[in-house]
Amino acid sequence: MIAMLMIFALIYVMVEFIVMVMNVLAVYLGLSHFMVGLTLMVWGNSNMEMLNLAVAMTKGEEEMGFVAVLSSNVIAMTLVMPAACISRMIKH
Repeated sequence: MIAMLMIFALIYVMVEFIVMVMNVLAVYLGLSHFMVGLTLMVWGNSNMEMLNLAVAMTKGEEEMGFVAVLSSNVIAMTLVMPAACISRMIKH
């Protein structure tokens, strides 16, 4: 139980550090916080896709792994990105 809490605390600190660094870079470089958020979302999504692909490949199901990776990117490009852009336009 204590190990699990320590892992959650470590992940929280790492994520907070990454978000803080990205926010500072966004301010210094004049980037939109919206684009920084989308970038962080894509980074977080890619790691799990690669893990799923590795598991599928070790089981000999390469085609299923590639289809899963490609479909999640297609869904992100067709649903998530436009919804985020529309919500950004409506908000301002």
